[in-house]
Amino acid sequence: MKKIILDDELILNIINEYTDGKSIPKISSEYGVNTRKISKILKENKIEIRGRRKFFYDEDFFENIDNNLKSYWLGFLFADGCVRNIKGGYVLKIKLSTLDEDHLFSFLNHIGSNQKELRTETSKFTGKNGKNYQSTGKVLLINSKKIVEDLIRLGCGQNKTNSIAFPLIDDTLIPSFILGYFDGDGCITQRNVKNKTYHSVTFTSGSKQFLKKIKETLSQNGLSSISEYDYETFYRLQIANKIDLLKIKSYFYDNNYFFLNRKKIKFDKIW
Repeated sequence: MKKIILDDELILNIINEYTDGKSIPKISSEYGVNTRKISKILKENKIEIRGRRKFFYDEDFFENIDNNLKSYWLGFLFADGCVRNIKGGYVLKIKLSTLDEDHLFSFLNHIGSNQKELRTETSKFTGKNGKNYQSTGKVLLINSKKIVEDLIRLGCGQNKTNSIAFPLIDDTLIPSFILGYFDGDGCITQRNVKNKTYHSVTFTSGSKQFLKKIKETLSQNGLSSISEYDYETFYRLQIANKIDLLKIKSYFYDNNYFFLNRKKIKFDKIW
């Protein structure tokens, strides 16, 4: 069998034929170059290969944060999203407990995706008591250069845990952003003492600067009893005053129609 020499002229012809609409199998038959080699040539020359993509998304969703829904999801990804740009691969990963898998499907719906399944992933870890545990969650992986680059530009970058900073978005959209972050990394708890019920809201982050901005924003909206805690590896804000809890409830939900329902249900118990 005659060996095909892939000189510059042949490579250029392959690229031109493909970008003009000819299929890889057709080019392979025409030039006697196997399909795998043609795919490699196209990738090396940064030509997007048609028909290989299984899932589709609105890749411009995060290009411009111009409504509450986009701002909410940006905040949520600041908390629970992980973006990677490794060896030319652009991936957004979100892992939630199986309890919240519907939230991942809502995200897929909002970004116009045709993806219908999630991956199950089990993680093993050792607790402070020295015992070994494992947790099972649902994982969503999105392969999109545009989405990842937009998120990085907005401040949701790689290794963001200790370095995230507040994004530059319109002031009217900040409540949605903070609500999204709270639904990802915040907590509302309830405890009963002598027939009385007490609630508290906490925000957690590895970035002190980020939490200070949240505290500053909430303080400007009338919350006056926000406590700060500085731990060894993370920082926390806590709100326990009932009047302030009602204020943050109003701040979150008065103008937002989308949220994590199980946390909203807990807020509705405060009255």
